[in-house]
Amino acid sequence: MEVILVLASIFGLIGLIFVFTHLRPLTEDEVKQLGTKRRGKQIRGYFSFAAVGFNVDKEFKKQMNPNGTFYRINEGLFEFPSIAAALLKYKKHEWIIIAFEKHKKIGLMEVSCW
Repeated sequence: MEVILVLASIFGLIGLIFVFTHLRPLTEDEVKQLGTKRRGKQIRGYFSFAAVGFNVDKEFKKQMNPNGTFYRINEGLFEFPSIAAALLKYKKHEWIIIAFEKHKKIGLMEVSCW
């Protein structure tokens, strides 16, 4: 019985400490810090990419127009950086790929050479 009374007292004391330390609103600096932390966590979760290499169609790669062309594709955001790297591998000159993303899917990309 005494053990239960001691445990109840300890939990009650912890509860009071929690309530008194969390009664005040957050300061402006604490809000900014919390927002930065949450935003970073959400961005890292959204933009996580595959670290494996992909093979691409060699005919498509040969036919890429250096003057700039839009291509309709249906690839996941997770895999696209590896696919883009495979498309540009062994290409001469400077190439640019602009991908249009919606709901973690790449539906359109523009490829051009500088």
